[in-house]
Amino acid sequence: GMEDRMVVAGLVDGSVLVRRLQRKERESKEGMDLVLTEGFQIDNAHEDSCRSVLFLDAMESLVSGSADCSLRISDRNTGKEKRRVQGAHESGIGKMAQVDAYTFVTGDEDGLIKLWDVREEEAVRQLEGHTDFISDFLWVRNPKRLLSTSGDGTLGVFELRKGKEMA
Repeated sequence: GMEDRMVVAGLVDGSVLVRRLQRKERESKEGMDLVLTEGFQIDNAHEDSCRSVLFLDAMESLVSGSADCSLRISDRNTGKEKRRVQGAHESGIGKMAQVDAYTFVTGDEDGLIKLWDVREEEAVRQLEGHTDFISDFLWVRNPKRLLSTSGDGTLGVFELRKGKEMA
């Protein structure tokens, strides 16, 4: 419900900002407003700008990716670091997307995509096919496909179980 909604932002200084989103009754006219309330900031989560953040259902995690090529997995309620993966990519991480409760994908400046499982130390799979930065992801549930777009003007369609590019 609304009571547990959170908003997260990655900041250019490498910090991560987390706030709760709450409904507030309007005094003057009918309706509701959404307001950001208490939360916390993870200072120096990364050494360079934090370019992508996402909430992962599993283990109440918050994942952040950075231009410094690192991934950080934090507790979404406290900001406490659970795990850091330095050198998660060889170039800066610019985009991330959740696939399911435990898995997410990261895309870097050179077009490389990696599939991660929050329970594993290393990337589960690497997906190649783009030659420039990953600009966006879309996870399609049925059939299970990952769509990716890139600065090279191409659309990638991946079947994650096989890890192969479909188009």
